[in-house]
Amino acid sequence: MKKFIFPFILIILFFLVLIFFYYKEAEVNNFEECLKVSGIVMESYPRQCKTFDGKAYVEVIKEAEENSLIEVDYPLSGTFIESPLIIKGRARGSWFFEASFPIELVDKNNNIIATGAGMATANSLTEDFVPFEAKLEFSNLEKKEGFLILKNDNPSGLPENEKQIKIPVIINANQNFIKVKVYFANDNLDKDVTCSRVFPVERDVEKTEAIARTALEELFKGVNEKEEASNYRTALNLGVKINKLTIVDGVAKVDLSEELDKSVGGSCRVSLIRKQIEETLKQFSNVKSVIISINGDSKYILQP
Repeated sequence: MKKFIFPFILIILFFLVLIFFYYKEAEVNNFEECLKVSGIVMESYPRQCKTFDGKAYVEVIKEAEENSLIEVDYPLSGTFIESPLIIKGRARGSWFFEASFPIELVDKNNNIIATGAGMATANSLTEDFVPFEAKLEFSNLEKKEGFLILKNDNPSGLPENEKQIKIPVIINANQNFIKVKVYFANDNLDKDVTCSRVFPVERDVEKTEAIARTALEELFKGVNEKEEASNYRTALNLGVKINKLTIVDGVAKVDLSEELDKSVGGSCRVSLIRKQIEETLKQFSNVKSVIISINGDSKYILQP
């Protein structure tokens, strides 16, 4: 066994000597040459390559001279992000104005999702690199591709003085939100005006165990401007409150405040009110039927 160990050690030493002389002879002047020699890449934006003796070379991205002015440690290109997003990096003092610079988060169609400011965490009255941090908050209700854009603060407003870097990111779906349906009347969709047809619109709400109650609360808010523009309308009075909601053996019992049938008349409106409440609750698989009451009374409510 021992007679095999010595030749093995000699082979390893031979390769180590070859690597040493190759590295010693190799002339490293930029990121690409460093990558060929050492392959040690630091996770930053832009990337940095380190040689064995500790020298660092920054990757030059041809379409962004600005990378010599600003470096982003997080998020990196292609990173999955979610709200709140903390951005960290370094920028030359000239990138700031009064210790800050603008930041935008946009989708792939350049629609703005969020805006914020990178704030220097050290004295920015210098030409050296200054560390910065920023915090962006946004509603990320669905997964989508986008870009984080960091711009220099340009008080002159002159286009020739504008600089920016654009980092591709993927916005994660926020698991704290879900969609619920609320039901409204719509005369464009119910052309026969049957008074018994209602139609769903979707609302984004925070995830909760009391999701049926949350859906009803959304219903009682009435239609928003976008829904009203699409001719949705509600037969419900505003200000209706939920006293109690229970769901047992497929039966949802909902007790509501007196605003529900205040000054309510006509069989058509009464029918729509019942239908709106029933269909909003029946979207949930554990609800098969609905009993509506006002302050505990279910016999004499919603009369035409």
